[in-house]
Amino acid sequence: PSPWTANTESRACPLCGGMHHTIVSKRMQHGLNLTTVICTGCSLVFTNPLPPRDTYERFYRDAYADYYGHITPPPEGPRLKQEPAYLTTKFNRLEQSRALAGCRLLEVGPGPGLFLWWARHRGCEVLGVEPSPEFCRALAAVGLPHLEGNLTDVRVETHGQFDIIFMAHVLEHFYDPNEALDQCRRLLTAGGIL
Repeated sequence: PSPWTANTESRACPLCGGMHHTIVSKRMQHGLNLTTVICTGCSLVFTNPLPPRDTYERFYRDAYADYYGHITPPPEGPRLKQEPAYLTTKFNRLEQSRALAGCRLLEVGPGPGLFLWWARHRGCEVLGVEPSPEFCRALAAVGLPHLEGNLTDVRVETHGQFDIIFMAHVLEHFYDPNEALDQCRRLLTAGGIL
């Protein structure tokens, strides 16, 4: 078994607090032996049990890019010349709630930064927060403002508040999703959107 997936801590459902669940899978992609369950009370799907928090967070810093770095392409070559259609769809959906031009946007987990690059191109003042040093090097290579660390490292006193906080396929990766949502609430401007 991988050192990243030494399951030790069983937990209640992060959404409803229920202790009853059904196992969906005992193995994730790339052979990682994490058990995925569905809560019988509210239907939230989550990992249970979890590795210790320090191991879990170290995985995202030290190994996530190796396992999943191929999923999101970096902003290079033709991707810098024309906005990909799937990003256009996301931006159009965001603009139904708030104009992008002139807003402050925080992306949590930007990976190599394609969404962040096009958000800046559309007129946003952007910041990405990313735990992976490898992805941070990719962000730096294209001049994207970023903070190497976790969402808890983004501070209102230092970084200000944001009109938009964007996450795509990220919330389920937090050790404590409720803690992450509380942090987002602190970082959002009045009327800001997540």
